[in-house]
Amino acid sequence: MTRSLRPSKVTASMAKSDTVNAGLPALSLKAFNLDTNTTFDVLDRAQREGAAIGNAERPSNMFFRTTNKTPYWYMYALADWYRSEVSIFSTIIQRSVTEIFRYELELRPKFVRKCEDCGYEIQVETKRCPKCQSARLRGPDEKQKEYFKNPHSGKSFLDDANKNHQTLKDVLKMYAASEYQNNQAYTLCVTGDIYDKQTGRLIKAYPLEFINIDAKFIRYLYDDRGTPGTEFAFVRSDRKNIINLSQDPDELDAYSCNGEELYPAFWQVGSSYGGAGEYWLYSEEEIYQDQWFRPSMTYGVPILYDIEDDMLTYHYLEKSKLKRYKFGFVRKMVILPGFTDEDVEDITKGIKDVLETNDNSIPIVCTPPQMPGTAEMKAQVLELDSPGEDVMKDKDDIRTRLCAHWGVPDVFAGDVEASGGMNNESQQITIYDRYLTDKYGFVDRQCRWIMSWFPKITDWELVLDRPSKAYSDRKKRLENMQEAQMMKNLGFDIYYQDGEFHYSEEPLDQIQRKEQEQQQATQGIPPQGPVPDGGLKPGDGDGPPEKGTARREDPEIGQTEDDIDLAKREASDAMEI
Repeated sequence: MTRSLRPSKVTASMAKSDTVNAGLPALSLKAFNLDTNTTFDVLDRAQREGAAIGNAERPSNMFFRTTNKTPYWYMYALADWYRSEVSIFSTIIQRSVTEIFRYELELRPKFVRKCEDCGYEIQVETKRCPKCQSARLRGPDEKQKEYFKNPHSGKSFLDDANKNHQTLKDVLKMYAASEYQNNQAYTLCVTGDIYDKQTGRLIKAYPLEFINIDAKFIRYLYDDRGTPGTEFAFVRSDRKNIINLSQDPDELDAYSCNGEELYPAFWQVGSSYGGAGEYWLYSEEEIYQDQWFRPSMTYGVPILYDIEDDMLTYHYLEKSKLKRYKFGFVRKMVILPGFTDEDVEDITKGIKDVLETNDNSIPIVCTPPQMPGTAEMKAQVLELDSPGEDVMKDKDDIRTRLCAHWGVPDVFAGDVEASGGMNNESQQITIYDRYLTDKYGFVDRQCRWIMSWFPKITDWELVLDRPSKAYSDRKKRLENMQEAQMMKNLGFDIYYQDGEFHYSEEPLDQIQRKEQEQQQATQGIPPQGPVPDGGLKPGDGDGPPEKGTARREDPEIGQTEDDIDLAKREASDAMEI
């Protein structure tokens, strides 16, 4: 691969890719007395000392490829068909995505106060850094939000994520819908590249827009061992020309690179299925992708294939019902007794001719007059394909299995009959909330990828608010106010910022006492320790101290005890007399 290139032609990102993919064994690292975080030093030192580090290649295995459907894009094309034809599948996707993004996407401060000396981020309101005791603290910088603006429109990416004027929340929702359908989704960051015209070296790439790419039109570029970014490269001045890195070095220099810097190609996005047709090449960091349900090293396999028979059954049940109601009647068979065999053949042929034209029609049959001495003939009609209780039961059973497969409650799929009251519904929603917790982790990871394109934004993070089934927004605000009032009563300092209450680490009286002790220490006044148990306290009385303690007796209590003892002695003397 890149070993065929001259060292000056290999970019930093490509060199990093080769080093990481090498997978150096721990024994080689120990031999050079270096830890595992200094892989580049190991390679450099090994090369200087004439050593070789081997046994670091992956095995060639079909595990790295998608083999369930061939070619891979056919899986996603078939998934499109299922979504358009199976109504319950489309409902599951829509309800799930809507529930995940029930609340807003926003830039939220990472901290309440940050120490300007040591950089420690504090999550509560305080006057001093708990790490270095510095008083130089600051809040989140509001000016950093200016970097999170679309250069085309001047609006925040939250409100204008691309030239189609989608919000960033819309982009994430489309990504989530593709995950539910295909178990594979892609988000592309279209960048403006500033590069050197002479060498083609990238100077800076800044984001212009975030868009979603259909999984059918992307090809993941990797070698036969499943390692991406090792077979092909491209130059920044021409993203439509793929360069094969397995060529001879001399041929490689003369092949469309013109001495420019080469960058590893990880993704090929085309105008046709499989990234074919007119295509564009992108590096690793420019496209974000993962699989939510069944992780894979290359392409994600839609999990609907795990329950494909149920989906097809549901599909054909719906199609049968569509034909029945589309023509306004069901297919019927007409029985006419009293005819000879020849007459039956003629009538049967006529019925067959009519049904070949429209199999849902009811053929019109003329009956002959009644013959003398024969019983009266009465035509009978038998309806075929009538929906019975078994059919509806099968549909309900399939709907339940489909909902369980994607973790969606039956009530979310429109099955209101399955709910057995609020207790059952609450239980279903509780399980659903638990199921969505995993999906929020994927959304958070994608948000971190988006924010990685804005290195100057250090005080803010992109966060999707979490839904809660138990509390409404109003009740949550009331609870926060009640909590703030309780903290105030306990003596804590309260600070309100960005819609949230923040509290000091310690009560105010405790802080004041510490400051007073520090002031006394500077003045040479010895600190006063706490009063031990049993010591002098207000209201202890004026009598002599009790035995073994420093506590004084209460004269009233002592007089009462003397009176009780005197009464006991008098009663004892009277009994003896």
